[in-house]
Amino acid sequence: VISFSYESLKNNVYTINIGNYLPFKTKIIKLFLDKLTDYEKLTFFYTTCDGMSISGLMTLKNIGIPSLYIAPCHAAIFNPSVFSTFSGLYGIKTMTNPEQNLIEIRQNKNAQS
Repeated sequence: VISFSYESLKNNVYTINIGNYLPFKTKIIKLFLDKLTDYEKLTFFYTTCDGMSISGLMTLKNIGIPSLYIAPCHAAIFNPSVFSTFSGLYGIKTMTNPEQNLIEIRQNKNAQS
């Protein structure tokens, strides 16, 4: 796990604390993608929903990230009807809980194999 915002005490989390600074984050992600041959296995999670998260999701989709999740969005941030259309077009899922999301991700990855 790579986190762009929160320091974690877990052994399997590496933190690059740049928050939502999209240009730098995108550059780092592209550097990783250039080194990976099977990045279709990657899943990105946005743990907040704000204007920067939405543009970040669109950027990730445009550089080829297949699996994206975002925290539930408040209607004041993202109109539910617009979000439904947006998530359908871009294949973005709303986070539920870690266990359920992991089951869903594994099922999708197995179906692709």
